Amino acid sequence: MTAPPVADAALRRDLRFVMVDGVMWSLMVGVGEFCFALFVLAVTGSEVASGLAVTVPVLAGAVLQLASPFGVRALGSQKRWVVLCVALQTLAFVPLAAVALAWPARPAAGEVRTALVPVLFGIAALYWAGGMAAGGAWFTWMSSTVPAAMRTRYFSTRTRWAQLGALTSFVAAGVYLQAYSAGGANVAAFAVLFAAAFLFRAVSTGLLIGTRESTPLPADVRVVPIGEWLRRLVRRSGGLQLVQCVLAMQFTSMIAGPFFTAFIKRELHGSDAEWMMLNGTTILFKILSTPLWGWVATRYGARLVFLCAGIGIAPLAALWVVHQNYVYLLAVQMASGLAWGAWELAVVLLTFETLREHERTSILTTQNLFNAVAMVAGSSLGGLLLYAAGNSYHAYLVIFTVSSIARLAVIPLMWQLYRRRPPPDGTPAAAA
Repeated sequence: MTAPPVADAALRRDLRFVMVDGVMWSLMVGVGEFCFALFVLAVTGSEVASGLAVTVPVLAGAVLQLASPFGVRALGSQKRWVVLCVALQTLAFVPLAAVALAWPARPAAGEVRTALVPVLFGIAALYWAGGMAAGGAWFTWMSSTVPAAMRTRYFSTRTRWAQLGALTSFVAAGVYLQAYSAGGANVAAFAVLFAAAFLFRAVSTGLLIGTRESTPLPADVRVVPIGEWLRRLVRRSGGLQLVQCVLAMQFTSMIAGPFFTAFIKRELHGSDAEWMMLNGTTILFKILSTPLWGWVATRYGARLVFLCAGIGIAPLAALWVVHQNYVYLLAVQMASGLAWGAWELAVVLLTFETLREHERTSILTTQNLFNAVAMVAGSSLGGLLLYAAGNSYHAYLVIFTVSSIARLAVIPLMWQLYRRRPPPDGTPAAAA
């Protein structure tokens, strides 16, 4: 796990800390975040509550994290705010582990299960608020930590290691839950996973504390009012062309995204092992493709990677309509890993390139809110279409097709972003 060679010893240490922080974060996601919906299902016994667990807390957290720009100003430092928010996210795993440990061996009464839903959602909302509130400030902090000349190669390497961490922890958590469930006790198994997630994020917090901050606040830092943010979004000006593409892809992808698991389990009667293999294949091919996309970004620019990602993502949902043979679906997931791997790397690099540093925290904070709105809106539309089409095998094929058609509409927006090159001095273009 080596960063690109750097002469400055202190900078090498910072880059190493940020690299390992990414791995610790991904391990936390694999054993903690990925398992939350399963935990809600095990505790409440409600498929509805389990489905809402991946959207409602995210939206609530997105509202809470709107305080981020003001928190950064109050503390006078991007780093202090990031560390505070990450610590909050870390502590969110404590009550989750406590619920898992205290859960009775015999199923609790229905009233108890129902009463726990808002409690669990509230804890998850704090988790998401901490993570999203840290995100915008982290990007601004990293712009003064990672030299611009090495960002593409460095973040390509960091992304690859983070994806490997997510794959490893995801598979390990799945195997552990499967083995534990065989013994008849399911809920208590989550205590170990949440405790591990706590430890991973605690290490991550320590690494962030140990990373230097050369510029606590950018010069002329400002909070972009939501009204101005929306006007710039509609006009595709002031750096928000990238944001518009990201929000559009989030909405169109979520029309189908939340329903693939149900399709595999209910309609294709896939086993847990097959479900894990399909998801794991996507993550694996993200890892394998990241060096390729990093090379393309270095040679031809992140905007080309972004455009390739959009072209690759568009047909993915519709490919599930063509055939449902397991080997065929594995090939589709390979393509999915290639496309989404390009997307994730390009979005990181273009966030540095297109958003002005003194506005970045504020713009990304508002983007988090609308990203959550797009997620809920897209999944709600998909759910309505699924219900209207009769919740049948063919109903799933309908929403997969609609999602791919909608994704195609995003590509012209991405093409316009590709055609707008940054100015020669490398500063974000006003209309980028």
